Amino acid sequence: MAARAVLMICDGLRPDYVTEPLMPHLVQLAAEGVRFADSHAVYPTVTRCNSASIATGLLPARHGIPSNVFYAPGSTATGRLNTGAATDLELLRPTRNGRVLHAPALAERVTAAGSRAAVVSTGSPGSALLQYPQAAAGGGIIFNPALEAGIQRAELETALGPMPARTMPNTAQNAWFTRVITDVLLPDPEVRFISFWHCDPDHTQHTYGVGHPETLQAVRDAGANLGVILAAIRRLGLSDETDVIVTSDHGFATITGGMDVAGELERAGVAEGAIILADLLYLPGSDAARLAQVAGVLQRMAGIGPIFTGARGMAVAPGTTPLARIGADGEHAPDLLFSPAWSDAVNAHGYPGAALSPHPRSTYAGNHGSISPWEVRNTLIAAGPSFKRGLVSHVPAGNIDIAPTLLHTLGIDGAAALDGRVLTEALAGGPAPQQVAVERWTETTETDSSRQQIQFSRAGGVTYLDSGRREQP
Repeated sequence: MAARAVLMICDGLRPDYVTEPLMPHLVQLAAEGVRFADSHAVYPTVTRCNSASIATGLLPARHGIPSNVFYAPGSTATGRLNTGAATDLELLRPTRNGRVLHAPALAERVTAAGSRAAVVSTGSPGSALLQYPQAAAGGGIIFNPALEAGIQRAELETALGPMPARTMPNTAQNAWFTRVITDVLLPDPEVRFISFWHCDPDHTQHTYGVGHPETLQAVRDAGANLGVILAAIRRLGLSDETDVIVTSDHGFATITGGMDVAGELERAGVAEGAIILADLLYLPGSDAARLAQVAGVLQRMAGIGPIFTGARGMAVAPGTTPLARIGADGEHAPDLLFSPAWSDAVNAHGYPGAALSPHPRSTYAGNHGSISPWEVRNTLIAAGPSFKRGLVSHVPAGNIDIAPTLLHTLGIDGAAALDGRVLTEALAGGPAPQQVAVERWTETTETDSSRQQIQFSRAGGVTYLDSGRREQP
């Protein structure tokens, strides 16, 4: 059992960036602990959906954040809620008994157990808030350039100097936030859990793309800041009592083009009343026949990957997979969720993995959100007194397993009620990975004009979505 835990979330860090030239400190941490070679983001592979899953150990159907932007009637003037904005997330509280998420976050559970928890983030205010939605009410700490509770920017700037402005790569600001952890939070014995959301490489990678020199500098920055944190843990004599987990919310793909979903629906005469939010479609007041009609249009459209329907008890459209099958159902789930098509194509910088954008004129060089393995596969490395040393585990694992595992290592109840599992094969004294039964299979759904296949894996009673494809016979 560990006395403390540090969770570093490197936004958009692909597993193939974890190399000696780019991230020597993370490579060393993996050598001293456990590297999960088959780790999974939650689908859809977008940031705030995965932030909520990392925080709660739950799939979207149970934590209540189905995507980065979703339709929540009555929440805003248009009903469209942008989860990157903490102010938008706050609008969910009146309908959720004062909560943003349907379940407590890990930081809240640490606080309820009698300790302090802190979230430090250079990402969006929304992704920060999702890590600790009750911080202000529970006496916790949350600090972001646009959000703070339990700690004051003025005091930090007195101690550390002015907060640097955001840049791309966000080198100086990320380093300054790292010092908030090493100089202020780690020395505080009351702070038992620290979550650090590091905005790069995602922030830079969207603009410059996968493997671009500027993106690789952002990767190096993340690795260097981890090194500073690990050095501080050693300097403060905390190594024997602190578990460290480094993860990414999702992977990344090169964008090779866009698609005009709204235009296609308009040309087919089925666009009326549809609310299209990237890869989410809401069809207020529609019945199963209308849903099947819209799904049929998309199934004939080039560039559309697997399609999921059947939200809130509605019939599943022919040739699609139920949203409930992947844990993406729920009160604000879309009527239809689709993945853009993807490929293993290698980009100009030598990195494989490409996908289309759900937007017709995307300005991104790189993105995430699809069901490709390049976006589903994420980084997950753990080390510390609770974990085995020098292990590479090929047992399926994922973002939903972080909260239950840290609850277990910190000796806090609640892990058994979550969608994720305690990663026992990685724990000191736990079973060998070879002793964990693993299943892998493909589920096929088809019509005369569409055939989609979804790959799954299962370990320790938990099912993980691996990837998916759709073809037009």
